[in-house]
Amino acid sequence: MATTPALSFVVTCKGRLAQLQATLPSLLAQPDCECIVVDYDCPQGSGKWVREHHPAAQLVAVRDEPIFQLSRARNQGAAVARGDWLCFIDVDVAVAPEFSAAVIPLLNDRGFLRPEPLPVDASGTVICRRDDFASLEGYDEAIEGWGSEDDDIYARLRFLGRQQGGFPARLLGTIRHDDQQRTAFYAMHDRWRNQRINSFYLHVKFDLMRQLGMQALTLEIRKGIYREISNSFLANPQSDTSATQFEVNLPLRHEAPVQAGWHIERRWVYRMMPSSIT
Repeated sequence: MATTPALSFVVTCKGRLAQLQATLPSLLAQPDCECIVVDYDCPQGSGKWVREHHPAAQLVAVRDEPIFQLSRARNQGAAVARGDWLCFIDVDVAVAPEFSAAVIPLLNDRGFLRPEPLPVDASGTVICRRDDFASLEGYDEAIEGWGSEDDDIYARLRFLGRQQGGFPARLLGTIRHDDQQRTAFYAMHDRWRNQRINSFYLHVKFDLMRQLGMQALTLEIRKGIYREISNSFLANPQSDTSATQFEVNLPLRHEAPVQAGWHIERRWVYRMMPSSIT
C-alpha cells in the first residue's frame, strides 16, 4: 500500500511548458511529497510531456478552457491531493533540494506558511492544511484574471483562525518573465487594471462576509458581484486615472422592525481612485 505523502505540491500550467520543464524536477525530487500537475488546456501539450518524461507526477487534465482560471486550476489539483498539507506553487518557481526537509518540521495544525522575507515573484506560494482548504471551499473561482486570488485565500485562512507562519524564502528560486507571459491566456491583458478590479472585489466581499457570514456568499452570488464590479470598471474609460464607484444593497435587518408604512434601505458605497484624487 502506498504511503500517504506529508506534502502535496500543486502546480498549474497553461502555455508555460518551458518553465514547467525547468521547475518540475525540483518538486519531484522532494522526499515524502507528491506532485500534482494541472494541464489547464495547455496549447503546448504540457500533460503529454509530463506523462512521457515524469510519470511519477500525478496529472490532472482540463480541456476546452481557452481562458486561464487559476483558482479553478488549483482547486482541480487540490481535489486529487493525498497529502495532509498542500503546497500551491507557480510553474515558474523551483524549490531547493532541502525544501521538504526544512519545511515539514515547521508545519503546525493551527497555521499556514508563506515564504519569508516575501519574494515578489513567489508571493503566491503557500502551504496549508488540506482540511482547512476544503472547509474554505478552496480558491474563489469568482476571481478572474491576474492577481488577488492569493490575498483572498490568506485572508480567509486568517478568518478561520489560522496563524500565518513562514519558511525561508531562500528555499525558492524563480524564473523571470514579463507581463505578456503573465496575462497571455487571461481575458484582460492589462495586469494592473485587472488587479484593481480584483482588489475592489475583495474589499466588497470581505465586508459582506463580516456582515452576512462566510457561508452566505455562494459562488453564484460572488460571481454576480464580481461581474458588476468588472462592468463598472470597464464602463469607465477613465478608470486608470479617475474614480470608479460601486454600490451594494444590503438585506434588511429583520430583528429590528420598521414602523408600518415605512421601509429602510441599507447601502454601501465604494469608490476606488488614484491616491492623488481627494
